[in-house]
Amino acid sequence: MDDIDIPSLLSPAKNADGWDRASPAVNTVLSIALPTYNRGPLLDNALARLIATVAPHSIRILVSDNASTDDTAAVVKRHAAHYPLLDYVCNEENLGPDGNFEAVLRQASTRYVWLLGDTYEIEAAALERVLIAATGEHAFDAIVVDVEQRAKAIPEQIYTDSSALLAELGWHMTCMSALILNRDLINAGAFERYRNTSFIHVGIVFDHIAQRTPSILWLNGQGAKALRIVGQTKVSVWEQQIFEIWVDRWTGFVLSLPAAYKLQAKFTCIALHARSSALFSLANIVKLRASGILNIMKITSRWNALRLATGRTRFLLLVCALVPTPVARLAVKIRSLRP
Repeated sequence: MDDIDIPSLLSPAKNADGWDRASPAVNTVLSIALPTYNRGPLLDNALARLIATVAPHSIRILVSDNASTDDTAAVVKRHAAHYPLLDYVCNEENLGPDGNFEAVLRQASTRYVWLLGDTYEIEAAALERVLIAATGEHAFDAIVVDVEQRAKAIPEQIYTDSSALLAELGWHMTCMSALILNRDLINAGAFERYRNTSFIHVGIVFDHIAQRTPSILWLNGQGAKALRIVGQTKVSVWEQQIFEIWVDRWTGFVLSLPAAYKLQAKFTCIALHARSSALFSLANIVKLRASGILNIMKITSRWNALRLATGRTRFLLLVCALVPTPVARLAVKIRSLRP
C-alpha cells in the first residue's frame, strides 16, 4: 500500500473538474467510454441520467455502438442535440463485447477514461471524488470504484502489490463500470492477448502492472449503480452462458495471467467472484435449473473447475441438475411469494 494519505488526496481542490471555469472547455482529465449494443430504450435512460451528472464538469461521453439493429443511433442523436460533448461511433460490424470495449477505449484522449456499462449510472458524489483524485499530481494506473457498494468492506487504499490487488479486488473489477483507466495503460494495453476472453478490460490492467510496481486507487462506497427503470428490464448478455463465462472463461482467464502473480492469489480471485456475486447461490442454482440453463451436461463437461469457480460441491450441482424442471419452477415460484 502506498504511503499517500487518501483523505488528503481527496480533499477538494481549485478547478478539481479539470477545466478553467473562466473559459469553459472540454474536460481533459476524464471522459466516459460507453459501449452498447441493441439496448436503445435502456441507453436512452442511461444517457439522460449520465448527461445530467457529467454536464457540470464538461465531460465528454463516447458511445461505441456495436452495429446495433435497433434505434440506438436515433437515441444518441437525440441526446447529442442537447449535449454537444456526446460523440457516437457505430462499428461497421459487430466486434463482440471485448472488441467493442477496445474500440471505445482507444477513442478517448483524456488522462483517464471511465468504462461505463450502458445500464449503469454514476453517483454524483463519486464523480466528484474521482475528479479530485484524477487531477492531482499523483498518476494512478487506474482508479477502481465501488458498484452497488458490493465491495464496501474492502478498506480504501492505494494498491502497490499486484497480487494483493488480484486477490482482493480482481473479482470486483470484472464489472466494467468499476474501472477508470489511465490513458498510458490503455495505450500499452495487451488487448490482442485478452480478446475473446470476456474479460479484456480486466486483462489489460493486470497485464500492464505485472512487471512493475502498480499504483491503483481503490475508492469504496459510492461509485456506480445499476439503473432501475419501471417497465424496463435489463437482459444480461451472459445469463444464458453463465457456465461458459463464469466457470470456463473466468477460470481460464485468471490462470492465464502472467506468472508474476502468485498462484494462491489467482485461486482466491476465482473463488471470490462466486462468493461475492452470489451467482451460484443455492437460490440462483435452482433458478438456473428452472430455466433449463443447468443440466447434467453443464456439470459433467467442466467437472474439474466447478468447485473452484462456483464455490459449490459437484454433488450439490449434480443433485440440482437432476431435479425435474417443473419442480424447480415451482420452488422458484413459492420463494417469490414469500414476504
